[in-house]
Amino acid sequence: MSTRLSLFADCLLAGLLVFLTALGGITAYPGFVAACAFPFSFRGYLIRLREVLRSGPLGLLVPPIVVVVVMLDVAAIEAGLPGSVVFGPLVAVAGVVLAVLGLRVAARWRPGSRWPSLARVAWRDMTGDARGSLLLGLAVVSAVGVAMLVPVTLFLLGGVLALAAVAVGSRLEVAS
Repeated sequence: MSTRLSLFADCLLAGLLVFLTALGGITAYPGFVAACAFPFSFRGYLIRLREVLRSGPLGLLVPPIVVVVVMLDVAAIEAGLPGSVVFGPLVAVAGVVLAVLGLRVAARWRPGSRWPSLARVAWRDMTGDARGSLLLGLAVVSAVGVAMLVPVTLFLLGGVLALAAVAVGSRLEVAS
């Protein structure tokens, strides 16, 4: 199999496994973190997922809490929150920034990593590599747009975003 086709197949498999892991709700982010291992394999995913789940409760609890807060903000805006003309774009930008930070943390995770130190390093990467952050932000916005227009692609978008996070992270590692 060619290298390009292999990477495409890895993205599809990663996306499906992230989707299946996300069905549990709280395991969505650990599943995504486990998918940020390329080249990708089913067995490697399961091993890495087990390691991510053992790495502490912050990786399980913080991402769903952030998603719930953003969703509550969106619900308040849709319900007619006063000032929603200003608050709406702020929530959208904050959601993209938090998603980019989450992507960078996921790409940086290694066995034995601690979540708070990963978040600090990812924040430093995000602010220090504006081009990479812009690429990841565009990937997030594009993924949301594609998922809204073609909902069946939701099964596969996790793998594409994982590949984007790893690619931007490796670009940063090569530069240093």
